[in-house]
Amino acid sequence: MLRRLAVLALAAAGIAPSAQAFEPETGLWWNPAESGRGINIEVQDNTLLITTYVYRPDGTATWFISSGPLNYTYNSAGVLQTVTYNGRLDAAINGQCIGCAYRAPTTLAAAGGPVSINFRTEMQANLTWGGVTTPIERFSPVLGDATTRMLGEWQLVLDFSDRGNTTEWPYRDYPFFADVLLIDLIDRAPNPDLFLGCRPRDSESRCDAIALRDHDVAGSFNSTTREHLIVVKDIPGTFNSAAVFFAYFVNAGLNQFDGVMSIYREGGNPENGPFYPVRGFRSASRTYALTGFGPAAADDGKSASQVSTAGLSTRLLGADGSAPAGMSLAQASTRTGIDIAALAKDLPGVVAGMRTRAAQRAQD
Repeated sequence: MLRRLAVLALAAAGIAPSAQAFEPETGLWWNPAESGRGINIEVQDNTLLITTYVYRPDGTATWFISSGPLNYTYNSAGVLQTVTYNGRLDAAINGQCIGCAYRAPTTLAAAGGPVSINFRTEMQANLTWGGVTTPIERFSPVLGDATTRMLGEWQLVLDFSDRGNTTEWPYRDYPFFADVLLIDLIDRAPNPDLFLGCRPRDSESRCDAIALRDHDVAGSFNSTTREHLIVVKDIPGTFNSAAVFFAYFVNAGLNQFDGVMSIYREGGNPENGPFYPVRGFRSASRTYALTGFGPAAADDGKSASQVSTAGLSTRLLGADGSAPAGMSLAQASTRTGIDIAALAKDLPGVVAGMRTRAAQRAQD
């Protein structure tokens, strides 16, 4: 809803909305260098709620709460510039103890002073309270670093509505396509580290030999840009034709990512575009990806049938091999804020990791 409201507001002003819009992730946030206190952030629609546990000057623990609207600002081109929150910290005291009869707490308005948060991504922000600004990030005690947290199943939505010929079927009435990726392996040998997996043969399968052969996946995290590159083999290569890949350039949180996708043939350059918006959502856990069991596990009782190795790009690429109309590199970089050129430099190492895994499978 908050994205739709922003889109409507921009449309009313005659401004094209940005594809960069993001929602700060709900959960526990902290500063790793200041362990011992934390901020619980809940985002619902356009409203942010905070509960934070901190300490008084004498060291005794206390709680503060705050709630109010999130604020979005865009530049004249409709590109998202900031997502911020401004409010006050109210203290809650003299409430119910554990095991005691209920007693409504007393609220002390603005006892903690003003609070503001400037969100840079779904996972990172600057917090200002007590006259001090400190960086905070989404707490991830289980999913691990930016490479490891990609383990799991991801559902993707691809947006081809920016095609130049919007009257062409099926894009006229059905501008969206979907994909499912399963990431089930981390390789620490290359630099940067790689996460590896496949496009499963159906939504209830995992990475079997056929999926790994025909539609393997590899990706990496760029520690400089703090963005992810994901490469998917859409069509396997043959003696007569080169393989076709999807390259995803995304900003990833714990359970979602936003960015753009480019289609390219093996040996080509995905920076040449065109680019298409993509959003991804975690649909099954790391435990499921690694073991077949765990949160959001599918029913593996279904037998996966043999599927065609012809991917989406078979229907998208023209007879001359050209991609459908989309955004240029400059347009995609402006709309998403992602450093696509920097991520593209990691592409050779990511593809080499795919090749290494394929060679290892052949020996098993």
